[in-house]
Amino acid sequence: MNKWLKEPLFHFLLIGMGIFLLYGLIANVPVDEKNSINVSVSHANRMVSLWEKRWQRPPTQEEFNGLVKQYINEEVLYREALAMGLDKNDPVVRRRMAQKVKFISENIITIDTPSDDVLQTYLDTHASKYQLAGEITFRHIYFNPAKHDVSMEDEAKQLLTKLLDVNSGIDVNNVGDSFLHGTIFTNLKEFELNRLLGKEFTQELFKQAVGKWAGPLTSGYGLHLIYIESKIATQTASLVMAKQSVLKDWMSDERKKANEAFVLNLREQYKVNIAKPSSTLLPQKSTK
Repeated sequence: MNKWLKEPLFHFLLIGMGIFLLYGLIANVPVDEKNSINVSVSHANRMVSLWEKRWQRPPTQEEFNGLVKQYINEEVLYREALAMGLDKNDPVVRRRMAQKVKFISENIITIDTPSDDVLQTYLDTHASKYQLAGEITFRHIYFNPAKHDVSMEDEAKQLLTKLLDVNSGIDVNNVGDSFLHGTIFTNLKEFELNRLLGKEFTQELFKQAVGKWAGPLTSGYGLHLIYIESKIATQTASLVMAKQSVLKDWMSDERKKANEAFVLNLREQYKVNIAKPSSTLLPQKSTK
């Protein structure tokens, strides 16, 4: 029974019955009632509430009268539009009504809460959506192209050789050129580094070993010798860390599948005939 209650076709039948009953009620309303416009207490309260949300104060009596007048005018024009058949063959109206039926189906169709095993499978399948950005702490020695000639790369490599010699005694604070963003970067996220020094530089930087001078690496600013103190590579979040996001995305995907099945069941109730457009309206194949 529970399985049948979840079937989109069953939901469609419920919606159809509701529409049929609603039509029957409307059809039995006397003519004089069909031509009357009633502003109920609930609707009046709604108008006041919407006004307060927008203007942060209740409307005056004159302003409320204006809201009521606007509503009545819209209702009169709406009913006359229906009477004149202006809702027929209008793509905007068609689209809006189709959206409303879709919204109804979304409210009726229920999705059971998934188990952790189901969510873990979803997480594994969509791992790229739940990445924890890599993080790195490093320092660098910068070579500014504006202050060096074509031998700049050779200079950087020579300095790297000295830095790798533990007995060189080089003071790293007194070599290289000044850099706009400083020489030490602490706990910098991968996406932050992408913005600062470029994606290619970041990719190469994360490939380097920790605790050892390396380079030179190229950025949009010039050349860099780098020393990584610590780094955490980009990794997929665990289910514990990302459960709320995974659950939200899983529910969204399942609801989308249910809606697609709902529409498919509706389509099966119709015989569809598709006429071919005039050949002049179709793209012409090349004769080459």
